[in-house]
Amino acid sequence: MERWNDCTHTFVFGFGEMMLMSVDYAAITGLHFTGPVPPLDARYQRATLGA
Repeated sequence: MERWNDCTHTFVFGFGEMMLMSVDYAAITGLHFTGPVPPLDARYQRATLGA
């Protein structure tokens, strides 16, 4: 790794930029993402924004 780009949240290497994805995180740590996927519709917006 040469540096971190704060604007795009990616690692900058000599050959280009790379981002850490959830699959990469799971492979590195051994922790996996399981369970129901939260809805990203009006119900979610009302719950999180209090609208």
